[in-house]
Amino acid sequence: MKSYRIAAWEARFETSETRKLKHLDWWPKPNKHDGLGFRRIAAHPKKIELYCAWNLICDIASKSPKDKRGLLERDGKPLTAEDLSLMTGFPVEIFEEALTFFSDKKQGWLICDKSDTSDESPEKTAEPAAKTAPSPAEGKGREEKGIELFPPASPPGDLHQTFIKGWCDSYEKAWGMKYAVDGGRDGKAVKELLRMGIVIVDLLEIAKSAWAKSRTGSFFNCKQAASIHGFKTRFNEIRAELKTGGSSKPTPSEQRNSTIMGDHDAHTARLAEIIKQETGASL
Repeated sequence: MKSYRIAAWEARFETSETRKLKHLDWWPKPNKHDGLGFRRIAAHPKKIELYCAWNLICDIASKSPKDKRGLLERDGKPLTAEDLSLMTGFPVEIFEEALTFFSDKKQGWLICDKSDTSDESPEKTAEPAAKTAPSPAEGKGREEKGIELFPPASPPGDLHQTFIKGWCDSYEKAWGMKYAVDGGRDGKAVKELLRMGIVIVDLLEIAKSAWAKSRTGSFFNCKQAASIHGFKTRFNEIRAELKTGGSSKPTPSEQRNSTIMGDHDAHTARLAEIIKQETGASL
């Protein structure tokens, strides 16, 4: 018998607030509509049914106990399309279609596992269980093909590499030069960013917005996003600055601390921009 769980539930659908609660009456829903996963739904002939079923599936998965959120099961037993229909009052057909569509490797929003149950034939129960998570090599393949910037069901190590790759690719497109990763400070910063529970694509969008604003003189905090470490250190200030549309000049203390820490990444990025504008060359 097949059992299903939502890929990367903890990273994609949990926040600092939901992690405090044992039972949820609501769940944080991403509002990104330009990702490849969403566009595949929009291009499907049954897009309305699929989108409806997906949100109902997330509703049900969010009601599981805290340590089992994201699993489609009740009392330790996997939920079927018929169960989902009975629980929600929506047609069983939309769940049958959704379970197949979202568990397909190309979409990857649901992970399908095999459960050993008495109602299956010996041949089926003898089969090894499906892998619950892709190997690092498989995750890398998805990233290189550009299918999802946020790969489904990636283990922590893969998420770390996905963020680094996404950051480096976006940085090179924005500044016309490769990003030099500081393994120590940047590595620690990535771990802390991922713990925030914000989807990787959203983190990178914030960084790209900060880079764009850092080209002007009134966005001091955004300029700190020239490095992953600086991005994490000033993350809340960067978001506030983007929301308010700028900030005053840095305080003497901020300017002094920046000099003492040797945080010259923003100046390097600015210099690269000037050189590129005047000569067409990159650092």
